[in-house]
This record gives sequence, structure tokens and C-alpha cells, in this order.
Amino acid sequence: MKNFLNYFIWPVLAGFGFAATLLLAPWLTNHIPALAAFKAPQISAPATVTVAAVSYSAAIKKAAPAVVSINSLNKVVRTTVKRSLFLSLPYLDQVTQEDQSLGSGVIISKDGYIVTSYHIFFGSDPNAFPLDQQITVTFNDRRVLPGTLVALDQKNDLALIKIDQDNLPFLTLSGNRNPEAGDVVLAIGNARNIGQSVSSGIISARWKTDDSITIQTDAAINPGNSGGALIDVNGDLLGINSTIISESGGSEGISFAIDAGEAIKLLMGFRKEYESTSTKSYLGLTTDVALSIELKNSRKMLQGFHVSSVNANGPADRAGIREGDLITAVGNQEIHFANNLNNPKGAAETLRETAKLTSLPAFQLVMFTVLRDSSDKEAGKVLQIPVILGKATADISDSGPDATKPSASASLQ
Repeated sequence: MKNFLNYFIWPVLAGFGFAATLLLAPWLTNHIPALAAFKAPQISAPATVTVAAVSYSAAIKKAAPAVVSINSLNKVVRTTVKRSLFLSLPYLDQVTQEDQSLGSGVIISKDGYIVTSYHIFFGSDPNAFPLDQQITVTFNDRRVLPGTLVALDQKNDLALIKIDQDNLPFLTLSGNRNPEAGDVVLAIGNARNIGQSVSSGIISARWKTDDSITIQTDAAINPGNSGGALIDVNGDLLGINSTIISESGGSEGISFAIDAGEAIKLLMGFRKEYESTSTKSYLGLTTDVALSIELKNSRKMLQGFHVSSVNANGPADRAGIREGDLITAVGNQEIHFANNLNNPKGAAETLRETAKLTSLPAFQLVMFTVLRDSSDKEAGKVLQIPVILGKATADISDSGPDATKPSASASLQ
């Protein structure tokens, strides 16, 4: 019996006692102050942190109705040099073709002015001469309206379209006129013709030149997004999407937009000219002499007017005509005059050719053919440059050549 108590009963009683002590320990520490120091610390559950979801839906809802799709169907004449099959002599072959281009645009006034990219309508092919152009504007609610080009800014890759519609939703300039690298931006446009879509990113850099500002961003700007809106997180306009740098043709995180202030300048300049009471068109350049030039490696002789100066921010300047260029054709009519400009016949022919440039109606789209100046990196190139003529305003001299005094010079303002 003694062995039973020693090896069984006492261990069982000791175990019950230890268990009771453990179970009663919390009660004892709460009711006996001397034991409070031995109370185990309470471990609280981790606090629940609520993180608000980041959304730019309000900005998109504000801006999206003012972003449209642009479709341009162009009939062009392409000129190529071919050789005769039998005599191996070169000759010019002209073929009429249809070109279609797609892009985006941004409504910037309630009365139907839309800014978009210049390169949507006029590519880099100097051998393509446009004969006709049909522009349609598609809203995000699927309405389709015809559009008309009214102003061009080749230097900033901008074009202004007018549609016959009022009370339209439009975007206003962002209050942040000096966005910085790291600011969040959103790009809206008709990427790859799949319909309106949105991409987000940040401003990578902001490049300022003498007369313009370019915004670099990593927001995806794919083909078809050109001319679309670059907005801030409040849904206000920062820039007009322009170009991408890509080896594959897709977005690689290096995209550029033109500062939206340039688009507003283009609109305000057009309105100032449109409201002018003048009846004369405005080209904005001066020629000093009529020249005949023989092209290198060719027997072709080009005749035209030498551009001595270009008025800053005038139609010719915005279109890309430069000082030193030789204007050789207006529309599809080449300029021809007698080699001897001092005789009466030569002077009269010069005046007739000058009239082609000075009597054109305002706001007409005219294709100028120019021979690039020898001091330019494009020296010797014959370029097709589209110009939308302005209207002379009160603060612009609209004096033209005096028809009673034959001269080889012409002021084309």
C-alpha cells in the first residue's frame, strides 16, 4: 500500500494541484496585488488598416466626353521616277491613290473647335500631293460629324478642326501650368482604333525650348492616340499626345505630348484672324527676287520666288516655310516666268505669278512646293508644304505688290 501511495496517488494529487494553480493563476493575479507583477502581458489583436482604393474614374468621366476619334481619307497623287523598259530613260509616273489615317482629337471650345495632331493629315512623304481630303469626327457616344481643317501648326505638330455643332463638352487647361517629373498623368485616345481607352503613368521629364514646351511621359501612347488628351488627376488638360519613340511600333514607355497652351494659342490666333474685317488673305512672308535654279544631277530648271523673311507665328511660319526657301509652285500650278526679268514681258509674267500668291482667299488650304535652302539640313529637297492662309488683321500690314510698278519682288503679307 505504501508503494502504491508513493508511486501513484501522490503524483496524481501533485498533478491536480499544479493544474489548479495554472487555472487559478489569472484569478489570483487579479485579486492579490502582490501577484500582479507576475501577470502575463496581454497580446492584443493587430489593428485593421483600411487603405482607400486609388481611382481616377472621376477624372476620366470628366474628360472622356471631350475626346474624339479622327478619321481622314485623303486622295493623293504620288510621283515616282521610273525608267522606260526599252530606252532606259527616266520619266515621272503619277498615280492617284487613297490614304486613310486615324487619330484622336480634343474639343477645346463649346462651339466645335477640336485640336489634334498635324501628322494625322500630312505625312512625311514629299512625293504625295493631296487632291482631296474628307475628315470625320466620331464622339464617344458614336455620333459622327464632318470636320474641316481651319489652322495648322507644323512646328508644334498641331492642327485645328471645326465642326458645325454647339454646346459641346470641352476641356480646359489644367491649373498646374508647371507640371513636374513624377506627377501622375492619364492619356485618353483611340489607341489602335479599338475605341476610346485610357492609360496612366507619370511625367518623366519636361522639355522647354524658346517657343514651346514638350512633356515626356511613360503613359502608353499607341498608334491612334496621336492628338488625344493628356490630363491631370483632376481631369483637366495638360497636353496633346503627339509621338512615341519605339523600335517595335508599340509603346515602350517614352512618349511625348505638346503642352496644351500651344493648342489654345492656335485657337486664339485663328479666332483673331477670323473676326478680322479685312478682305485680304495673310501668308506672312516676303520674297525679294524671282530665281531660276537648275537642280543638281538633273536637267530640270526650277523657277520661283526666293523667301527673304518669314513673319513669326504667321501661317507660313507655322506651316514650316523657312527663310531662304524657293517657292516653285502654288497648288498644282508651277511658277514660270521669263529669264530676263528686266524686260516688260518678263516683269508682267512675274506679276502674274505673284498674283497666285497674293489673291488667294483666306482660310483656304493651299499646297506650296518649295526647294529647301542650301544652308538647311534638308538642302536641295523639294517639299510639299500645306498652308492654311490666314486673314490680315488690323495690326498686320496687308500691302501687296503694286501692280502699276512691275517688280521681281513681292510682299506676301
